[in-house]
Amino acid sequence: TGFIRRDSNSGIRLDHVVSVGMVLPVAVLRATSETVSDNGSKSKTSVKRRIELTVSPAILNNGLNHDMLYEGITVRGRIRSVEDHGCLVDLNISGMRSKTCFLKYENIEGEYEVLDTSDEVVGVNENENKVILNKGRVYDFRIHSIPKSNDGTLSIIQLKLQSSQTRSKQVIDPFICMSSKHTIRSLSPGMLFDVDVEHFARNGLCVTFMGSVYRGAIDSSSLGGFLPEGYKNPKEKNSSDMWWKSVFVGKLRKIKARLIAVDSVSKIIRLSIQPHILSMSVPKDEFPKVGAIIENARVVRLDPGVGALLALPSDKEASSMDIEDTGKKNNLLSNPVYASASEVKCAYVHISKAIDSDNHRTPEALFGKRFALNNKIPKLRIISNNNWMDNIVSCATAESIVSSAVLSHTDLNPGAIYRDVPVIANLESGGVLVQLGVGVKGLIPAMHLFDKSVASENGNSYRNKVRMEKYKEGNKIDVRCLVISPNERKCILTAKKGLISSDLDNPITEYSGIEKGRTATGFISRVSKQGIAITFYNNVFGRISARKLAEEMGVENPIVDFKVGDIVKVKVRQCLKKIARETVDDDDEDETRDTTILDLSMNLFSSAEENEKVYTDDNAFISLIKPGMILKSKCMKIVELVPSKKRQDNNSFLPGHAVLSIKCKHLSSFKDSKDAKGSVTCKLPFEHILDSHDVDTLKTPSSMDALAMKILTVGKKIAQEAVVLSTSNRHGNVSTPIVSLKPNLVETARTTSSASKNQIDVLLPKPSTSLFLGAYVRGYCVRLDPRYGAFIRFLDNLTAIVPKLKGGLDIGLYDTVLCKIVVMDVTSGTPKILLKHVQSLPTH
Repeated sequence: TGFIRRDSNSGIRLDHVVSVGMVLPVAVLRATSETVSDNGSKSKTSVKRRIELTVSPAILNNGLNHDMLYEGITVRGRIRSVEDHGCLVDLNISGMRSKTCFLKYENIEGEYEVLDTSDEVVGVNENENKVILNKGRVYDFRIHSIPKSNDGTLSIIQLKLQSSQTRSKQVIDPFICMSSKHTIRSLSPGMLFDVDVEHFARNGLCVTFMGSVYRGAIDSSSLGGFLPEGYKNPKEKNSSDMWWKSVFVGKLRKIKARLIAVDSVSKIIRLSIQPHILSMSVPKDEFPKVGAIIENARVVRLDPGVGALLALPSDKEASSMDIEDTGKKNNLLSNPVYASASEVKCAYVHISKAIDSDNHRTPEALFGKRFALNNKIPKLRIISNNNWMDNIVSCATAESIVSSAVLSHTDLNPGAIYRDVPVIANLESGGVLVQLGVGVKGLIPAMHLFDKSVASENGNSYRNKVRMEKYKEGNKIDVRCLVISPNERKCILTAKKGLISSDLDNPITEYSGIEKGRTATGFISRVSKQGIAITFYNNVFGRISARKLAEEMGVENPIVDFKVGDIVKVKVRQCLKKIARETVDDDDEDETRDTTILDLSMNLFSSAEENEKVYTDDNAFISLIKPGMILKSKCMKIVELVPSKKRQDNNSFLPGHAVLSIKCKHLSSFKDSKDAKGSVTCKLPFEHILDSHDVDTLKTPSSMDALAMKILTVGKKIAQEAVVLSTSNRHGNVSTPIVSLKPNLVETARTTSSASKNQIDVLLPKPSTSLFLGAYVRGYCVRLDPRYGAFIRFLDNLTAIVPKLKGGLDIGLYDTVLCKIVVMDVTSGTPKILLKHVQSLPTH
């Protein structure tokens, strides 16, 4: 198998040059071999061979010039541009201008489709009968007409694009070809000739063609059949495997064969009469799938020191090879020997995969004895069926390969467990390389060798000692597949016992099958202040926020309590699909892609319904929490501390807040109720921790945060009462409730709610409170303005002002203050209140 490199100069994608399933001649650019280290070890090396091919017209048409062209000849061309009435084609033939060839649309046989350079090419199975036209695509064109101008120079040459079925039936006329000064350099693979069998060779036929000008060979693997079982040539006393001696005699000495390889330097010419080569199509034979085990195969050819050809057991119900008109014209099927040989399907085994050997090299004498002609092979395993040219599958007969659980990377499945896998190398990075099957290796990263990760692997001598002993080269271990990439031939494994022993029947390998409330075991793949990420198999991962960790587990800092690589068991809270929109450059429309958010929890013992009602920004707050409600001590759990941040003017800052979680069962409205499940999220601003603050605390955000962190701890419960200040924002929209720990506000709120109206000395009002002139109210200073005074905030965002003439500027920011109502306007909806700052209540 060779490869075609993309032309970096043209910038045209390779799928806009050729298509999968396309049959066309290629030229070998270079054949290289390089020595690479094997299994990541410098001491073990292997040789990798690569064959680079090309489909360029400049290489394929190198032996042609304009004098050799004639009407009906097939040449390689590249579409230079697609025009309104056809395509300009570049043949790269010596003596011709690059724009002298034109393909009209009416000269295209069958359906065609014009593509832009940015269009995707649909798979060959859906468009195998449709001709794709775009700049840079190569085809084999037929010269339709060669007009000449008066001065004898070539004018525009008209081309024709035929289907592969039509081209497969066109036989080269030796008279026309030779009269056009053709040489061996102008021979191209794909040409169909009438050939004469000159004599029989040990490995095939020697033939002549083009009026005996050229000699070539048809190898035994290209005859379209293999040694029939029980074959014996009556003219020979000794048994022989040269079955073609009984076929290509008499009238069958003249057959049609297609050129498949030509080397003008060494004069080597190879032809084939295989049905799929003659019809220029992909083989239609159905071979066993990769990984299938076949019994009782028969040796039909032995290549000493190289390999052996094995005939697969015949299926009596299977139909014979479909060679259509080509076989009928050659009349090969009329010969019973050829008819029997054409039904034989074969597999080839290389000597390296034939017999297990301790020194990894099979003795040729042992190989020749075991694979002698007509010997029966008990078992073989199909390892590849991509050899379309010879129409022969590759197999292995070594017991280690036949019994292997994994044959290729496509056999691996995320979440699958593989037992007794041998260790083949210890890498410098700390990882381990294991052998999963024939040519299939897997990597165990260093963090997946043990259940518990260690912060410094290099500094732990005991862990290194255990690692070197447990994962010694040659030891057999159990592993589990995490991620597999068949195209890149990469496989990531884990040897963590906690992962191997859990979720055996139904591991999480895709988002679509995840159900709410399910528990599963995974490993921590990322830790940050915002939370942790837990990964399962096939790169499926979920998250647990730091807020949720503090609420459920009392975790103050995830970075301290968790390490990447640790195994955790979690429960699925919810799995949501979201559509993300992305704006593509130079495109007016946005592209959408589906993303899945997997929300997890470490609280395994709660019911699936417990976390269902987690009230956030929802109208349900109105029925759960009301402004002025007293929250009992130890019912509020701190789940997150959000730091303070500077405002845009850099002259002031916005104080941070603590995020609190309150179980619904602690709320009086849900007491003794079946619906008391879930929790409510609230905010505790840092300025509401104390009744007053000193000047140093209010200077910088860091000083305010330091005060909060000294009093509040993530994961702990607040051991004092609080009052709910508001459940909506200034515009009246429902928002996260705001609570306060200010002792004077809490005491005033308790007095306001419990005492009768006649016994209340100080009020903590809200917009619906019946206020009057002279009433004493308690609130907190939310803002100081040197132009006006102090703004005092009460419950539910009710705000009043203390003018600077009434002592407004003597109040400290965020301080709890006692005031007296001196002016009030209730005619315009929301009350407008003017206050006077007082130090204490008057004595009676």
